[in-house]
Amino acid sequence: ITLSDGTVLQLPTWSAFVALRNIVNRLNTNVASLQLIVASLQDGDYLLSASPYMENGEQVGWLLNFAKSGIVIIYSGVDGKDGLTPSFKIEDGWWYISYDDGATWTRMDKATEGSNGIVIDGVDFSDKAFVTLVLSDGTTLSIPRFRPSDFVMDIPEDGYPIQAGETISIHFSISGSSPGNAVVTAASDGYYRPKVQMTSDTEGLVYVTAPSPYVDGYIIVMLDDGNGYSTMRVLKFCRRVISLQDELVYQLDEKGGTITIPWTGNYSFTVSTDSEWIHPIGTKASLSGNIVLTVDPNPSDSPRAGVVRLHPDDNPGFTSQEIYIREGAEKADVFGPASMVLTVRASSVNNYTVYLPFHGNLDCTIDWGDGNSDSYDGSRNIDFPFHKYGVQEPATFVVTVSGVVPDIHSTDIPKRSGIVSIVHWGNLQTVSLKNGFAEITTLESVAADTDGFFSRVTDCDNIFYGCTGLKDVADGTFRSGSGITSFNRAFGRCTKLSSVPDALFEGCSGAVSFDSTFERCSSLKSIPEGLFDYSPGAKLFTDTFILSGLETIPAGLFSACPDAQNFRETFRDCPFLTSLPTGLFDNNRNVTDFGLTFWGCWYLTGESPYSVIDGNKVHLYERIDWPDYFVAPIHYEGCFNAEGISDIEAIRSAGWPP
Repeated sequence: ITLSDGTVLQLPTWSAFVALRNIVNRLNTNVASLQLIVASLQDGDYLLSASPYMENGEQVGWLLNFAKSGIVIIYSGVDGKDGLTPSFKIEDGWWYISYDDGATWTRMDKATEGSNGIVIDGVDFSDKAFVTLVLSDGTTLSIPRFRPSDFVMDIPEDGYPIQAGETISIHFSISGSSPGNAVVTAASDGYYRPKVQMTSDTEGLVYVTAPSPYVDGYIIVMLDDGNGYSTMRVLKFCRRVISLQDELVYQLDEKGGTITIPWTGNYSFTVSTDSEWIHPIGTKASLSGNIVLTVDPNPSDSPRAGVVRLHPDDNPGFTSQEIYIREGAEKADVFGPASMVLTVRASSVNNYTVYLPFHGNLDCTIDWGDGNSDSYDGSRNIDFPFHKYGVQEPATFVVTVSGVVPDIHSTDIPKRSGIVSIVHWGNLQTVSLKNGFAEITTLESVAADTDGFFSRVTDCDNIFYGCTGLKDVADGTFRSGSGITSFNRAFGRCTKLSSVPDALFEGCSGAVSFDSTFERCSSLKSIPEGLFDYSPGAKLFTDTFILSGLETIPAGLFSACPDAQNFRETFRDCPFLTSLPTGLFDNNRNVTDFGLTFWGCWYLTGESPYSVIDGNKVHLYERIDWPDYFVAPIHYEGCFNAEGISDIEAIRSAGWPP
């Protein structure tokens, strides 16, 4: 348009005007959006997501979704799309646009305070932690992406080791965009008691107390990050396990020395003691190794005792196990010649109450190992003295008994009496031991007799019968028992007993009867050849190894017992026997009963036992024909019934029925 003064006005067409107005609107939107983004970042906001912004089917920018501020629109770089390149300026709070390189300006919309008209050239999504806006002047603006908060904690695959009543602390930290807003809580399975304590905005501890009595269990720890995201962790718990391969009581003479204790477990620990004369050296591995202790010589004339304690590394203020060290004095016995020493276990199974199989007019003192003791003056009859320990977690104690206990038998004692081992027999002047420790299923090991404990005893029938936990018995267990005549069912049904020592019956020269001594010892695979050598007068071996796990029989097992008369059912139903020593009964020539001796030993092969007389084989079924050398058997029915025995037909032809 040419004015009268010659001035020329160039006005855009309507479509160009609309396009330009849209440009200005986008610029205004960008300016407002940038201001909002800056304010959001200053407020600790985070980008949740970014997506293309479309108009008329074409991407013209981005939708940025913030955690707090919501959706912000950013337009990408723009031009007029009509062949014109506009210029922008702000005057008096208004946007002005020029299409002639600034020669003339047209006022448009009101400008936002502080805006400068910068447009967005691009958005960079390559960084996982940030989204970067690239402005037209080269400036970049990095917006942190939102990351939901989460736990960081070390969770053992098998669970956290813990004991009944023990409280442990479990550390956690919180990751994510806004950990300070997170709230952590914990829920119980009904047994374990959890408590959460934050130590900072990003770290804390979960305190967990195990139930008593102990059960495996779990808790659930939950995190709410305050932005609509939550997560949880299930923390499982298992019982602390420490297995010491030897006893919990260690005895040294007055010279002291070094003690090496092998161990395995499911937690690592440190070792401490209050005794200045005991020096822990350490352990050699995290979950197995050796506890090594050095013990100073004892300069006094009295025995002394100390306690070594194990403290879990994950709970150093807690004592998980105690080991007892006893050191003698010159010319003094550590326990005293008359004292019996037992280790006992108090647990929820026996209501933390230990029973002793003592009876009669007790004239003794029982030190229960926890600072308590009971004394009896022999004035009244006592049955089963017992003690309830003030603990809520399974614990081992050393019990010392000094004095006179005339009768030891466990008939009707609570089966879980708590006795774990007989460390030292002492000498309690005991006369009767029939059913002594029978069916005390907690008993695991038995020491040798060193002080004449069995010197007054004549009968050890059933002494350990039904002790299903018994695994170890020592050489010389009955060493002073020269007057013992009977060991009937002494170890019957000891199903964990897998071996017996050569000198188990050392000193038992008066023993006559071994009926059912090892019956149903299903783990007993082999026996020493000289087992009965200390009892040359033994006559009765009825059912001695019936239903046991024997796989072999030594040739000289009965050679020291020439007066043996009865082998009825001795090896009946021992299905793992596959052969017999041919001279097994060669020195037992007065036997009258071979009834069912090997009945049920289905897999026997080879020739049946025999003796050689003047170059002739004389089998058991042929002894009747050699009266100058053998007593003729009276009972022999079912002695053999295995078809694999090579002379089975001759056995039957001799009239020995299967």
